[in-house]
Amino acid sequence: MRLRKVLNDRTVNTLLLAALLTLGLTGLWGLFANASGRRLVFDLHRLGGAALLVLLVPKAGIIARALRGRRPARGRAALFISLGLLGLTAVVVAAALGWSLARGPWSGAWGLPLIVVHWYVGIGLLPLLALHVRKHWRRPRRVDFAGRRRILALGAGALLAALAWRAVEAGAGAATA
Repeated sequence: MRLRKVLNDRTVNTLLLAALLTLGLTGLWGLFANASGRRLVFDLHRLGGAALLVLLVPKAGIIARALRGRRPARGRAALFISLGLLGLTAVVVAAALGWSLARGPWSGAWGLPLIVVHWYVGIGLLPLLALHVRKHWRRPRRVDFAGRRRILALGAGALLAALAWRAVEAGAGAATA
């Protein structure tokens, strides 16, 4: 069975929005968490980031189908918002991975540590995300998350996210060793 039949576009987009909300909330919470609560907050943030990485694979198919489709002139603004959101998301992910794998305040020629780039661009993409969701949101239905195959696919996706999280952690540990 094709993955698209198991995880339809509404399911992927709903899970992606949940991952992005988790990332946003845990990112803000991490700025204000005390030392004892930081480990849990950062672990949840990293797990949300790993889920985002996993969900970007089926989202790439959604994006490709949207780009192949015919767009009326009034849909061009929505297309540019969506592509801008995609580009900024790539910058946020790249900055987070670069900072995580370097394990420190590595900064580029511009002088800002990558984690600061991650924060600023992440906060900056929130208005684009809100516009994108407003334009394209289709309310999920119960059937989108029901059924044995969907539950197995969601479990496999969660396992992939956990493995991606641990792989980044192992890569960061190897980079500092």
